[in-house]
Amino acid sequence: MAAWQVEFYIIPKRALTTAPSPIPRDLLDSVAWWAGVTLPTDFRARLAAVASPTSSASPGRESWGAADSNYIEVSSEAGRPVRLRARVDVRRPDAKFAAGLITFARAAGAALVRVDGSAIEPTAGGFGVALRESAAWRYVQDGRVRVDDSE
Repeated sequence: MAAWQVEFYIIPKRALTTAPSPIPRDLLDSVAWWAGVTLPTDFRARLAAVASPTSSASPGRESWGAADSNYIEVSSEAGRPVRLRARVDVRRPDAKFAAGLITFARAAGAALVRVDGSAIEPTAGGFGVALRESAAWRYVQDGRVRVDDSE
C-alpha cells in the first residue's frame, strides 16, 4: 500500500455484530467475512463501473483499478468471494470512485472498515471523515508525516 492510500475492508454489517471493535488487523486480513453471505449477483459489473478491471497475478483474486491509486480487490476461496478490500488515493480525490464505493457497500449491506479497525457507515460524510482522519491524508497534506501500516 502506498503512503497516499487509505485502505478499507468492505465487511457485511451483520458480521460486525460479533466482531471486536476496533477490529484487529490480523482479523481483517484473515477472516472470510463474506463466507455464507451473498454479494449482489452483479457485483463484478458494479465494481467495473467504479474502476477498470485489471489482471491479477494470483488465482482467487480479482481486482479493479491501479494498485498504487484507487483500487478494489476481491479475494475468493473455492470460487466464492470471502474478502473485499479497497484502497483510496487521497492525492487526487475522485468523486466517482468514492460514490461508487459507497454505493457498492450500501447495495451489499456492508460497512467500510478502515485498516485501523474503525468501522464507518457507507455515507459521503462518514467516508470523508475517515479519509481526513487518516495518516495518508496527513502525509499528502504536508508530505513529512511518516505513514505506518496500521492505518
